Amino acid sequence: MSAANAADLLASPSLLASPSWSGFYAGLGVEGGWGDSDNTTYNIGGPGPVISTNVHIDGFLGSARIGFDHQMGSWVVGVIGDFSAGNMNGTGVTLAPGPGGDFRTEIDYNWLATVRLRGGYLLMPNLLMYAHGGLAVAEIDQSVTRFNVPPAGRWTQNNSHTSAGWTAGIGTESKITDKISVGVEWAYIDLGESSTTAFPPGGPPNLRFFGHDNTSNQAKVFANFRF
Repeated sequence: MSAANAADLLASPSLLASPSWSGFYAGLGVEGGWGDSDNTTYNIGGPGPVISTNVHIDGFLGSARIGFDHQMGSWVVGVIGDFSAGNMNGTGVTLAPGPGGDFRTEIDYNWLATVRLRGGYLLMPNLLMYAHGGLAVAEIDQSVTRFNVPPAGRWTQNNSHTSAGWTAGIGTESKITDKISVGVEWAYIDLGESSTTAFPPGGPPNLRFFGHDNTSNQAKVFANFRF
């Protein structure tokens, strides 16, 4: 190919035209998650103090996503849904006063799904900066174990539930071809409060209620393919 032909090709309107962001897309992502769950222990039906502790949660998740964007000049709006699964968990210990034993709380996120709106501005024809927010739903396993007591007084209570809340954050996405884009994204997730009620040996006077506050952050890298 001659230099003149190469120059003609690079000057082709199809190559110089701004890439369109309108349309459907699907993609994959990898995210790191971290957060804190504030845990409060109550003794039901008997004496005992209210005890608070913190469980730090972290781990990695893999995700799949699908969405739709609509471009209006330099503005882009759309909707996106994603599903994540992996290993994000944490363990915390509540040191109870007196000889009544201590409590170990384990929290494990089995999966997380979101449905979000997003809107942003094109800093360049192929570079989008955006904000996002919407619904978040997750299945969370919680386990409370009493220990530092004689074997007859030890017990474990497991609880699995689905919690719904909200998420919001910011991100940036860059097109590297007309069909393929890559990006990074941060999200704050608040899944509200959940609880575990323990039924240890000894009957109702020894019931204990464990309240959990579920919040986390996620930093994600992703790649999208546009149809």
